[in-house]
Amino acid sequence: MHDPVRLLPVIQENIWIIMSHALGLPVVNSFFTENYVGEFKGIGKLMERGNQRASRALLELGAQFRILDDADGLGSRLANQRSLRLGHVIQANQSKTPLYLRDMTNKILHSSAFSFGLDQGSDPIITCHSREPYRWRQADIRVYGLMDLAGMFP
Repeated sequence: MHDPVRLLPVIQENIWIIMSHALGLPVVNSFFTENYVGEFKGIGKLMERGNQRASRALLELGAQFRILDDADGLGSRLANQRSLRLGHVIQANQSKTPLYLRDMTNKILHSSAFSFGLDQGSDPIITCHSREPYRWRQADIRVYGLMDLAGMFP
């Protein structure tokens, strides 16, 4: 069995990578748009590498939270905390449902791709794109929700 105490530093590191990427992406995009004209393949590769690293951290985070949930029912304990808002799922019928920890791990692990962006209120989100759009279309994970989650651990 995995030791939850040993997972915490790795979880915090992965949340840092995801958070840094998501929060920095609008600034970096703006900088490149304002300062570079034409085709700069090296810059495109830089952006691609950042997305790949953040996506890998997200996959690791999904597995790590799944382990914690399996080990001690973390998701059940967090479900009672109304202040923790991790995001929402857009179902196949276009309805929105709240995203809970166990759902989040499932959506991360069963996604076809991730994209990093901003919601309508300019808050950073991670969109998990579904492999099974007949079941669910996408899950939008609030980066601030991940930060709140990280703040719950010592």
